[in-house]
Amino acid sequence: MSVSTQNDVILQARGLAKRWGDVVALDGVDLTVHKGEVITVIGPSGGGKSTLLRCLNGLEVPDAGSVRVGGAPLRVGAPDIDALRRRVGMVFQAFHLFPHISVLDNLTLAPTVVCTEDRATATRHARELLDRVGLADKASARPGELSGGQQQRVAIARALAMRPDALLFDEPTSALDPETVGEVLGVIREIAADGTTMVIVTHEISFAADVSSRTVFMEHGRIIAEGATQPLLRTPTSDRLRAFLARMPTM
Repeated sequence: MSVSTQNDVILQARGLAKRWGDVVALDGVDLTVHKGEVITVIGPSGGGKSTLLRCLNGLEVPDAGSVRVGGAPLRVGAPDIDALRRRVGMVFQAFHLFPHISVLDNLTLAPTVVCTEDRATATRHARELLDRVGLADKASARPGELSGGQQQRVAIARALAMRPDALLFDEPTSALDPETVGEVLGVIREIAADGTTMVIVTHEISFAADVSSRTVFMEHGRIIAEGATQPLLRTPTSDRLRAFLARMPTM
């Protein structure tokens, strides 16, 4: 594996802080994501994981600290904010597909309207992505005609349709039934194997151990432990991480 340098930094957060009233969501979080890295973020509910992701692509504005995308500051209201946000794709728990248009149109809408990509190019790319996630035969279907697992795979393809530098996944399997979790995780594994840069919030510890090179453990808005995934999960040095893993299914 090549040595990471500052030149291949895709995302960088420094000193992120965020409060919701009396609740501290983020408390001085630093995170650097290099090109090609797959980072999993684990921890108890309410620990700040989702807020971190939303700050990384500008959906939330931190109270303090900074985010950089490819070295450029991500500042809400700045002239380049939309261009920078397009470089960081987001896959949500609840899919957020447009229910009134077809699967294919869900994938082509943003590239043609936001990025002014010509329709033929956007459609060709969209069909390639649907084939990649195993849904080439569902292009004409509407989201409501699909299972939860299929909808999440469409959501992943839609995020990829924008050709982002990095993908953020916020608990991509939490809204799925157990039978469809595996198909979505399988797609994410394949995308990771292709070298796509990812930050994945997940409770699937065995998946984290399998797919990511680095894992971050968050609690109370802070990063409590961070390191190479396999040693961090198998021989945790943090008492809190050890206690958290002890309550999770065996890897």
